[in-house]
Amino acid sequence: MENKRFARLALSAAAAAALAFGCRSVRTARTTQAALAGNGSTNAVDILSRDIGGNPPEFVFAGTASPDEYVAYALTNRPDIAKAELDVASAGIAAGIAGAGRWPQVSGRAGYSRATANRKTGGDWRTEGSWSAGIDLDLMIYDFGKISAQERAAAENLVAAAAALEDAKLAAACEVRTAYFAWLHADAMLAVSRTNAMQRAEHLRQARERFEVGDVRKLDVTQAQLNHSNAGLALIRASNEVATASATLMKSIGVSAAVTPAPAGIGLGRPAYGMPATSMTAAEAIDFARTNAPSLALVRARFRAASARVDYAIADLYPTLSLGTAFNFSNPDFPATWNWSWAGNLAGSIFQGFRKTLAVDASVAELMSAAAGLREAEQALALQVAVAAADRDTARRAHATARLIVRQARENLDVVTEEYRVGEASSIDYLDAVASYTQALGERVEAFYTEQTAEAKLARLIGLSPRAAPFAPQGGRGRHGEEKRK
Repeated sequence: MENKRFARLALSAAAAAALAFGCRSVRTARTTQAALAGNGSTNAVDILSRDIGGNPPEFVFAGTASPDEYVAYALTNRPDIAKAELDVASAGIAAGIAGAGRWPQVSGRAGYSRATANRKTGGDWRTEGSWSAGIDLDLMIYDFGKISAQERAAAENLVAAAAALEDAKLAAACEVRTAYFAWLHADAMLAVSRTNAMQRAEHLRQARERFEVGDVRKLDVTQAQLNHSNAGLALIRASNEVATASATLMKSIGVSAAVTPAPAGIGLGRPAYGMPATSMTAAEAIDFARTNAPSLALVRARFRAASARVDYAIADLYPTLSLGTAFNFSNPDFPATWNWSWAGNLAGSIFQGFRKTLAVDASVAELMSAAAGLREAEQALALQVAVAAADRDTARRAHATARLIVRQARENLDVVTEEYRVGEASSIDYLDAVASYTQALGERVEAFYTEQTAEAKLARLIGLSPRAAPFAPQGGRGRHGEEKRK
């Protein structure tokens, strides 16, 4: 009876110890499982304690937000950013696991058994009980660098995960800024379409007046009506483009596309904020990217991790020296008999069908592949930065030229409008002047927002996420960056 009671006590103690060590982790795991079951929600996870894809922020409905506000909201609301943050957390946990082999490995055991004790023929089926328990400790003394190599590889994987997170943030910021400027671009093009429609309506009015006094033919009035109708159709298309751009902007910050932001209300005026103008040349931008771009830091970390895996594969060819000790209890009767023992062990495989040497070859091939990938990434990034810098410079020149053309087209339209009113210019002259002015407005809008987008893309490639620069309030109503920025 005493034996059974003591055996049950030993087993209960072992179970309690196991639960005490693992209960916190198990409780966290079960809580997360329960929260995520069924709907894929991530609200229960600490790092994701945010309303992913939930209600839109208040500034969306204010119509006065800067691109920085949209970017800041996206970085806390987009699921891809949350996933990258969890990848960093997972890599950190893996780095801790990689070094676990340096700690003593402690295990416990307890058991109770019954067996017959026949020692001659003609035995019976009666059994005798016995119990046993023990604690074992094993400590690694030297492993030729296997654990060190695992730790280095895990540390580099953590660096890679952190670089991937930063790269994801830069990509998200660039996507949001691009969508933001595309939204303002669409709003400005809507204003261009309204201007064109107003000019066509004015032309129709003048054509009718002149037809009534016999200065023009009926054909001129018909042509003016057709142009006015086409301008109305273009206005509808431009309005649809604004709706599409606003939905794209909402999606870029992780909000349902069904949410409609407040109208930009900028039209042909300048926006309150724009990208800060960069001054670095293409060569300077490439040098800056080589040391600051997270996309390159990610590839370099993977290369170093591959090198650490080569070290591990080589170290795995050699045996491991460890020291073990055990403390055992066993006795069919109470009190127990105990024994203590220790031993040094040198263990290693002698032959596994060339598996380990092939593992070394595979790790070397992986390292060579990572080195080639690093060179490819550096070359690809240099090309992308050079192209982005060229696009920025081209957009700046195009914007400056477009502003000049708009002023010239406006002056030409004013002159032709007056001449058409007094009968000195034909309907064709007037239509040409209107078309030239409308086209110039559109090209100025296109050039301005192309420059803004080019700045955003260049900043993303070289590893920058600059704050938006407010335009300086100089002299009246601005026109797409014609005044200098602060």
